[in-house]
Amino acid sequence: PNPVKVNQTTTLTVNGSSFLSGLSATVSTPTGVYSIAPAGVTFVNANQVRVLVTMGGTPNYNATLTVTNPGGLSASTGFTVTR
Repeated sequence: PNPVKVNQTTTLTVNGSSFLSGLSATVSTPTGVYSIAPAGVTFVNANQVRVLVTMGGTPNYNATLTVTNPGGLSASTGFTVTR
């Protein structure tokens, strides 16, 4: 994903394969791991999901988005939070 601006709701589009309906998402930052509410996770198809995030804190920092299929298989991607 592209950089995300602090305190601005942003849609992160994740492309891959084998995504399943019902997946969940978390964001890891230097201050902890945060679950994304189910309403903020959109299963588009087996190759794409969209996740809404609003990142707080003091930029600039790196964060990691992890999407997890039902059954536990997961994939992660990093992004930067900026001003």
